[in-house]
Amino acid sequence: MKNTSIVWIAWREFLAAKGHGIRFMVVMSVAGIALGVAAMIVVMSVMAGFAEQHRQSMIETAPHLEVLSTVQGSGFALAEHSLDKIQASISNASSYTEFVQSDLVIRSAKKSFSAKLYGLPLDKHKAWPWPFYEDLFGGQEPISAPLQERMSARKTPGILLSSRLAQTIVVKPGDRVSLLNPDFGANQLLGSGELLKDFVVEGVFFEPDGASGIDPYLAVVSIEEGRKFLPGYDPQLDPFQIVSGVAFKTSNPFKMSWDSSFFSESNGFRVETWKEKNSSILFALTLEKYVMAFLLFLVVIVAAFSICGSLIMSSFKKRRQVAIYRAMGMTQSGVLGLFLWKGGILGAVGVFLGASIGWTICLIYWQNGGTTASSGLDVFNLPVKFLPLEYLVICCGAWAMSFIAAVLPAAQSSRLDPVDGLRVMN
Repeated sequence: MKNTSIVWIAWREFLAAKGHGIRFMVVMSVAGIALGVAAMIVVMSVMAGFAEQHRQSMIETAPHLEVLSTVQGSGFALAEHSLDKIQASISNASSYTEFVQSDLVIRSAKKSFSAKLYGLPLDKHKAWPWPFYEDLFGGQEPISAPLQERMSARKTPGILLSSRLAQTIVVKPGDRVSLLNPDFGANQLLGSGELLKDFVVEGVFFEPDGASGIDPYLAVVSIEEGRKFLPGYDPQLDPFQIVSGVAFKTSNPFKMSWDSSFFSESNGFRVETWKEKNSSILFALTLEKYVMAFLLFLVVIVAAFSICGSLIMSSFKKRRQVAIYRAMGMTQSGVLGLFLWKGGILGAVGVFLGASIGWTICLIYWQNGGTTASSGLDVFNLPVKFLPLEYLVICCGAWAMSFIAAVLPAAQSSRLDPVDGLRVMN
């Protein structure tokens, strides 16, 4: 008997399923497959949407690439390696800025707290790869005057604080704070280093929610003031323009290239990309997506057991019909194929319904535009990312499970002796 005929017979028997027990198990099998497929499609799409949203936050709120010293916590001199030469060694750099970075203690009249200090060139604030200058407020109004003029207009140097740090130490623009250098050593004491230095809060910036790689408790000063808080600072080294690194934004953060011969250990350089800096977070997001998909695939496996049970019940109640097929010339392989296709049809219907439901839910979320990090979590408005290849794998995997579930009842039915089946009929 031709394969097309076997598939047709299997389809007709699926449509004409009789008996409340068999019909109920068929419906539950199809519903289980549909539920598992739909859940996997929606969950993987939403998880991928959140991962993409988080990845976009990393790209927008942090440097795409940083040139650092090979010695952890140390820096290098721009007098030896000019910024232009460093920029020329990176193929698709769009903007860059040098910076110094250190950990210190900030003290107000009411409270002290540890913070991360960035020293940045104030005349290049529009090229800063961090969002320190965005949503910058001085008092109740946004800062409109040039940043360099505002922070250097007073005798006491100005400082910018993140909103979380300002709230923690209870200060506002115009208040005075003191920075305590925990790395203050004997060399600085004998020289002109300062253990404690006063600053005036010039503005407060609101760090974006979900910004990855950004310490929420941070302060920003001019790069000249920031150098004074580097470990082992000596004012005689100021002409060498010591920096902690150079941060770059690129035209394509997913395809970055640089001159590896220039950025080598022999020159004292190392390059760190945004992917390397957030590798643990990116790995966790990917792992979470696939672990959730695996757990939801257990729903499909349970539905496969239901398919197996319904086909075993069907093969027992249809021994007479199988005997007639065998008497009409159907081979054992034909009976085997018939029951395999019964399981395949149950799986195909469930996969089609599940994929349709899952795709529809994802499309609704996509049309709503998804949520943003600042708007909070709304189960009716989630970010999604369409994953056609993953959807195909899910559907094929669920369909394959339905065939696997049909192997046992198909093997039992194919071994049925036609004489025994006809004897049962009498």
